[in-house]
Amino acid sequence: MFHRILVPLDGSRRAEAAIPVAAQLARATHGTVILMRSVVPLTPYGPYLTEPVGPASTVSSQQRDAVVSYLNQLTSDDDLAGLTVLTRVTEGPAADSILTLSQTEEANLIVLCAHGVTGYHRWKLGGVAQHVVRHAQTPVLLLNEYSPGSPAKQFAKVRRALVPLDGSLLAEAAISPAIQLLAAVAPQSGRLRLLRIINPFDAEDQGAAQADLINEANAYLGRLVEQLRAARTDELRLGFDSSVVVDTDPAERILSVAEPTYNSLRETPEKAFGYDLIVMATHGRTGILRWTLGSIAERVLQATGLPLLIVRPIAATPAGATTRSSAAHA
Repeated sequence: MFHRILVPLDGSRRAEAAIPVAAQLARATHGTVILMRSVVPLTPYGPYLTEPVGPASTVSSQQRDAVVSYLNQLTSDDDLAGLTVLTRVTEGPAADSILTLSQTEEANLIVLCAHGVTGYHRWKLGGVAQHVVRHAQTPVLLLNEYSPGSPAKQFAKVRRALVPLDGSLLAEAAISPAIQLLAAVAPQSGRLRLLRIINPFDAEDQGAAQADLINEANAYLGRLVEQLRAARTDELRLGFDSSVVVDTDPAERILSVAEPTYNSLRETPEKAFGYDLIVMATHGRTGILRWTLGSIAERVLQATGLPLLIVRPIAATPAGATTRSSAAHA
């Protein structure tokens, strides 16, 4: 469960849009919100800004005091009323500071708005957000400021989560965090769909009939769904279902299944339903190059307007064991 939620800030309204979402989760889990901001020492540059002309200066007491004051002001926000809120000021590059603090504070979740003071592309896939998503051991919830309504209003509507799978234990690592998040926001009405995507070229590579792979995938998902349903309790009554699709472009299929408004030429029977959240592991069957940023997960991150929960598997744990444990503690 997400009991310690880290919210990295950069002083912008955009980054602060993550605070109400973190507060909603913390309120549901009786958790703690940790507001952080990193202070970066200034480096003097020459007139053409091509190379530094001197060493980086140290952070002044005035800089640190200003950041402390800024964070303290945010703790009085109405969204955080009644919650345990901690503030942390770090020194150094923002991305490294976020990763280090998430470990030292034993954060269960990092919540980032996909934009920041440095602009859309910087926070969306470049710089800070990209580095954090690629390297964080902690799950990262990315919010999209450009979606209809505020990130908080969009997240408040989360009921249906989509978890794309490729048949590997590493990809299954996304299931437990997805359940934990739904348990926090919609414990009685949430639904989780497992989506198994089969590449038709896999049948050729394996010398198998495509129909056989589809049957195997349906049986695999059926076992997972049965395990998940068996773990339901009166307090946590999530719905679970699954589907198998065949596609040479998994990222396009994930997006078209998840978002009815996604601008794609491909049609799918599930497209009309739509989802409120996508949960993905950054590794999959063929290893880091298949699911890490730079392939499927990166393309989904670039294009989706939905909240996206990214999970970096630490160990390949069977989904049934993971999710049973999560449901028991939800």
